[in-house]
Amino acid sequence: MSHARPLVLVSSNRKGGCGKSTTVFNLGGEAARRLNRTLLIDTDPQASLSQSIKPFGSRIIEELPPDRSVVALFDDRMDPDPERVIHRTEFDRLDIVPACDALTRFNYPDPTEHGFLQDSLRQFVYEVSDRYEVVVIDTPPNLQMLTFAALVAADYCLTPVPAEDFASQGIRAVRQFVELVQATRNHDLRWMGILISMLQRIAIHQVYREMLVDTYPQFVLEAVVPLATPYKESVSLKTPMTLHKPNNAAGKAVVALFDEVLQRTGESHPNVLVEIPKPVKKSRSKKTTTTTAKKKAA
Repeated sequence: MSHARPLVLVSSNRKGGCGKSTTVFNLGGEAARRLNRTLLIDTDPQASLSQSIKPFGSRIIEELPPDRSVVALFDDRMDPDPERVIHRTEFDRLDIVPACDALTRFNYPDPTEHGFLQDSLRQFVYEVSDRYEVVVIDTPPNLQMLTFAALVAADYCLTPVPAEDFASQGIRAVRQFVELVQATRNHDLRWMGILISMLQRIAIHQVYREMLVDTYPQFVLEAVVPLATPYKESVSLKTPMTLHKPNNAAGKAVVALFDEVLQRTGESHPNVLVEIPKPVKKSRSKKTTTTTAKKKAA
């Protein structure tokens, strides 16, 4: 019996500090909050995503055996058994395949020259596709083997870009890299476009935003991620934004982003749950009810 393919989204930019890992962290959390079984895959040897979510931290990731990480998907000496490399987080419906530093040696600068490695992530995602509705993949800040493999596995590529000149200079390179993957390994891959991240209410940021809209019409998302302290607090708590505070301004920005991501995918992934579940009202405990009754009787 066939099963519906999950939505597979990659966050990619060749420049660091653009919000790639934060985007994956928060989109994954929001997908899980909407009752989607969600898998995060970290392909960045820096493992920022892996260290940012409970129960992981820097020490756990540093001590993680490579064969229990995403490395097992690239190293043919290891067994890429999903039961070994997929780890539960402390949040319902949210799992992760963590990264570690040993992944560095597989990030070849010439990805088209490395055979089976190109398809390693795609094969893994296919193997576990009946377990998840959403898969979100973080990538290193370069356009090499690990990013290539992520794009081969993906339906869409999203490029976070701060509204600054230096940050926006690599967009063309990302588009060309996506086109290379489309031409050689994944004809169905689509560049979703630019997510403006760390946006501030200052004139220069608005100027760059308008410039990006003019340069890449239809490819700049309406949703933006503002520069806001709650995002940093969320990472320090190792809890995705909308699993922590969904109703503040930062949380609402993540909700809007997830909504637009789904809108831009159209109806190609009907198994992805869209509706935000209503919070469950806590019933009054028996003890509280009894105490209240005694007070009334008195």
